[in-house]
Amino acid sequence: MKGILEPVYNVCLAADSIEALEKMQESKPPFDLIITDIYHGWMNGIEMIMEIRKHNIDIPIIVVSGNITSKVIELFKNGLFPVLMSKPYKSKYLLKIVQQLLSIS
Repeated sequence: MKGILEPVYNVCLAADSIEALEKMQESKPPFDLIITDIYHGWMNGIEMIMEIRKHNIDIPIIVVSGNITSKVIELFKNGLFPVLMSKPYKSKYLLKIVQQLLSIS
């Protein structure tokens, strides 16, 4: 994913949701977008998103997963995050979605 986005965007990677939250808090300027998997580390991607939303951080979030459950689809439909992508996905599609979310053409 980094190779797809880095020629155009600054990319910050995190090993898990806890590290991602720490990097978000430390980041100056703040992140413009988050891309996360649902299942990883001590805190899953949905728990991380709920933590972000709890602090009223209105940041676009792309959720990717190879195992999309009905619960995840329900959270997507309820607006917890604007984009839900199934793995595998095409690199060009991810770049297009990122560009749309950041309003860059």
